[in-house]
Amino acid sequence: MKRPRGPAPSIRLYGILDHDAGPLEGLPAGVRLVSYRELSAAIADVVAGRHGPGPPDIDLHRSVVAALFAQRSVVPVPPGIVFRRLNTLMNWLELHYAPLVEAVRYVDGRAEARVHVRCAGRAIESRAVHPHTGTKSTQLESRAYEVFHEVSGHASAWSLVPLRAGETRDVDDVSASFLVERSHWRDFAEAVAVAARGASGLDVVLSGPWPPYDFVRLELGG
Repeated sequence: MKRPRGPAPSIRLYGILDHDAGPLEGLPAGVRLVSYRELSAAIADVVAGRHGPGPPDIDLHRSVVAALFAQRSVVPVPPGIVFRRLNTLMNWLELHYAPLVEAVRYVDGRAEARVHVRCAGRAIESRAVHPHTGTKSTQLESRAYEVFHEVSGHASAWSLVPLRAGETRDVDDVSASFLVERSHWRDFAEAVAVAARGASGLDVVLSGPWPPYDFVRLELGG
């Protein structure tokens, strides 16, 4: 007599890749790729409890995306994206195929850099209308924008790092994300170093390369 099968596992999604870029090695245990036409999705099974899948393991999510990014270009998804069944994921890949292919092509060969600007001494809180935004800004923010614009010519795109909930711009660190060609990373790093030398009273710090979290916005409905 056959035992009844348990419920099919849910599917946690980590990122989208180009299926034609070759195999991957050394992925964390349980992570695998499923393919739809030109795309591959990095996934893992999730055992759902009574109230659905538990909260995502943020560190695991980042380690999986980092392992993908170390070998291939990847469109990372936010932590915690879970599909009820594998066929639900496949239907989503089919429904959003064109924009997903465009996203994969957009990040191909590119990495995210973050540039952090801090006051080397005491923060100055005087406010003035910023020439680029037309809004009132602290002196730190205005000077950080100058640094960002100086190095932006070495990047494909850039944007301010969003504030966390409840945070204001009256902080001691203003940061921006830059989408940089991996092959030109040294050029970008040198541009940041030059900007840092010219930014008296400021600490200008470059971090990365990171997966391009800040440059893809996937439509996860439908």
